[in-house]
Amino acid sequence: MDIFNKVIAKHLPNKTEQARIRSEIDEFIENLEKVMKKQEILGEVMLGGSAAKGTFLIKDFDVDVFVRFDYEYKDKDLSPMLESMLLSIKKIKFDKVHGSRDYFQSKTKKINYEIIPVLKVDDPKKALNVTDMSPLHVKWLKKHLSKNLRNEVVLAKLFCKAQHVYGAESYIQGLSGHVLDILIVYYGSFLKLLKASQNWDLLGKKNEIIDVEKHNSVGKLNKSKISPLIVIDPIQPERNAAAALSKEKLNIFVIAAKEFLDKPHEKYFARKEYNLDDLKAIKIKHCASWLLILDINALNGKEDIVGAKLLKSYKHILRHLKINEFTVKESGWKWDKQKKAEFWYVIEEDKLSKSLERMGPPVSAKNAAEGFKLKHKKAYEREDRLYAMVERLFKTPDKLAKSMVKEEYVKEKIKSGKLKVY
Repeated sequence: MDIFNKVIAKHLPNKTEQARIRSEIDEFIENLEKVMKKQEILGEVMLGGSAAKGTFLIKDFDVDVFVRFDYEYKDKDLSPMLESMLLSIKKIKFDKVHGSRDYFQSKTKKINYEIIPVLKVDDPKKALNVTDMSPLHVKWLKKHLSKNLRNEVVLAKLFCKAQHVYGAESYIQGLSGHVLDILIVYYGSFLKLLKASQNWDLLGKKNEIIDVEKHNSVGKLNKSKISPLIVIDPIQPERNAAAALSKEKLNIFVIAAKEFLDKPHEKYFARKEYNLDDLKAIKIKHCASWLLILDINALNGKEDIVGAKLLKSYKHILRHLKINEFTVKESGWKWDKQKKAEFWYVIEEDKLSKSLERMGPPVSAKNAAEGFKLKHKKAYEREDRLYAMVERLFKTPDKLAKSMVKEEYVKEKIKSGKLKVY
């Protein structure tokens, strides 16, 4: 498709930029290798992620650098060893990130580095930490990715980013870069992936299984890691690489794929963030009475954890709007991955009635029925069940939203929230 060529040309850095980025990365790795040799540490430095695959996007230079310590260090704490190396390189400023094994982040003007300590293993069974496997994934992918397939991966990545379904983080629950790599290798092109997705079972009666290396290991998967799309990891057959994928995000991907196949357009590869005018237009489209926007100050901490707390808060407020019988026509949230987040809800009703009917227990459940009558003096029967009219706590959604932000469940997950009403 001509559209694909245009998208690739627009989003991949030109040769001059690629050469400049590559030069900086090479220097970064060379500094690590020099200090490794100087400190007489056995191992190697290896590039991972988009840099290793050659799938960099313009203004999206995230680089994984694996420092692979020889297996004789298996009983050592690798993180302090790597930290000592980094401290001796004056050119590198870094921050420590706590995890199952601490790793480090370093930023230049254009490149975001993650420097990850791993054990050098060739046999997956010898891995002591999930990150020890990452270099093996890189090696597998480089073996299977031709130059043409690299462009297909770029298309898949851009498409998923535009639909807000890219990333395995718990606050995204989408398709990771690793999963997209496997899917492109399996189907052979981005277009074939889109077409194949139209035959996936969105109702979840049958999980689609992608097993590129034909491990036939579905029966060995942890039951808690089963997802609507099962992607058997080519290196770790007992692992579902798509375990984080939610049914909601898979549905979004499949629907967007159908829309693109029906009417191809470059817009499907351009990520769009809602601004205030867009949200007001959504309100008008639904003839809705309310547009609520909560400006949120996020907590400090690890991205995945902070993002998960924001998502839970957003969903908690959405759920309570619905529980209180407000009709939410559309809603969403965004986060700059720093301090600022935004929850928005478009609500149909101007104002709910003063009271609502609350359903009680069946008349035959005598103890429960007596308790309901004691609580509701004007309880009445209908079709062998008790009911009562009760006063609503919230007649308008703005008051509910303000109340939710002050609720302990939300307060412990955000720094603060300010409501704006349109």
